[in-house]
Amino acid sequence: SVRDAAGSKCQVSARSFSSVLSGGVPIGGATVVTFKFPLLRRGVSFIKHGPVWRRGGDSNFEDYSLVVEQLIAEYGRNQGNAIIIVPRPSPDTLDAELGCLTNLGFTVGGINRDPNRYIVNASLAEEEQLRSVGQKWRYNLRKGLKRQLEVVVASDIKHFNAFRKLHAEMVSRKSFVNNDPLAALPLLNAAPDSLRPVYFMLKSDGEPVAGAVVIICGDLAFYVFGASSKSALSLNAGYVLQWSILKHLRDRKVRWYDLGGEAGSGGLQQFKTGLTGKSGVVLNTPGELRYSVDAGAEMAYRTISAIRDGVRRVRSVLKQ
Repeated sequence: SVRDAAGSKCQVSARSFSSVLSGGVPIGGATVVTFKFPLLRRGVSFIKHGPVWRRGGDSNFEDYSLVVEQLIAEYGRNQGNAIIIVPRPSPDTLDAELGCLTNLGFTVGGINRDPNRYIVNASLAEEEQLRSVGQKWRYNLRKGLKRQLEVVVASDIKHFNAFRKLHAEMVSRKSFVNNDPLAALPLLNAAPDSLRPVYFMLKSDGEPVAGAVVIICGDLAFYVFGASSKSALSLNAGYVLQWSILKHLRDRKVRWYDLGGEAGSGGLQQFKTGLTGKSGVVLNTPGELRYSVDAGAEMAYRTISAIRDGVRRVRSVLKQ
């Protein structure tokens, strides 16, 4: 359990979701994944794009600090783990969250190999959005719209299976090393409707040519996975797909749409820069911030960092 700001106790579920209360009222929480090292009797508790702490756009940063303090108390001081937090890439709150974490003793851990995140302002009206995107991006979108491609939007398992098939075909065609954890997506079907993955499928003559998986969390949406067929490029399908996603997010009152990074690809950088446009933001993110309560926790952090670096090197060799 995690003690709340008022001194009582909060429940931690079997899925490692920790909630924090103040005076019996939830003020935040986090999904925490902990890796334990039996010989060290220590581990690393990992929180990505958390903790959650805002209600309806409120920005009470005292609540954010209180939530993080309670996570430190439980996973750091009580369990002896190192804590890694990757803050949400929100243009509205990232700088303030980084300031709070630094004041609480967190430091940047390691090198962020893909620091730039392309964030589209999804709150714009359609005509404003069209003026915001880059000129070449707008030109390719108009070419794609002339194809009259069919857009299907859904969140059920049937569309997951269709997306997975298209993704597998893409991986086979391009000889990728597939590291996308698609199998985790059906687990999110147990979440409330507002948090379930949204599947976008673009079809030409009834056949899927491009697809995407987007997850919405409050005022921020994340582009999680994408897939395309061999014919997608000639159809300008990627432009039409992203335009359809923005329409859906606009209807859902989402403010920001996170396209992710560029992964060292000039083509991705060009595409995402064009879509981010004049009204979006390219956020330079620090990646992970870590907190080690003592030397044992720091050893656990360094051990898991070494393991991850080794895995990355092996994957890099396999891609060559």
